Amino acid sequence: SVILTAYCQIVIRNPRQVWSYPRSSNWWDTIVLSNFSPHDWMQNFRMSYESFVYLCNQLKHLLQKETTRLRKPLSIEKRVAITLWVLATAVEYRTVAHLFGIARCTVCVVVHETCAAMVQRLMPLYISFPTGDELNEVVRGFKEKWGFPQCAGAIDGSHIPVTPPAMNHTDYYNRKGW
Repeated sequence: SVILTAYCQIVIRNPRQVWSYPRSSNWWDTIVLSNFSPHDWMQNFRMSYESFVYLCNQLKHLLQKETTRLRKPLSIEKRVAITLWVLATAVEYRTVAHLFGIARCTVCVVVHETCAAMVQRLMPLYISFPTGDELNEVVRGFKEKWGFPQCAGAIDGSHIPVTPPAMNHTDYYNRKGW
């Protein structure tokens, strides 16, 4: 009982402290949320602000975290914005961490959780795979029209800007003008 009393006195006199590195989220809080124009949203996040809000609403039930005694969780908007920034810019997690005022490891966790939530919530809404007779019809169509046997679908390609050579430069443009 003497040891328990001494321990309780130490704990009461020295409450637990949580250490965290001081970071600034001024860029997100002040510049992005208050000053980004529709053009800025499109250029930086590759979607309109309205689409961003829609995406946040779709994912909020999967991404919402509880507030604890230690700290408040990141907002849904910030979590989605972090993920979109990583996907749209392909910059290092360290750079994203500095922009949003969070730790580098937090960027990694947020991106993985948000991408998983997007797949879980949005894939059933927007992507459907043919089955049964419909699948057979798609396979038959690819073989007849394009000469691709046993093909059940196609994914749009990536467009990479290149500097074409002076000779035959028109061969280096695709349907999207790249």
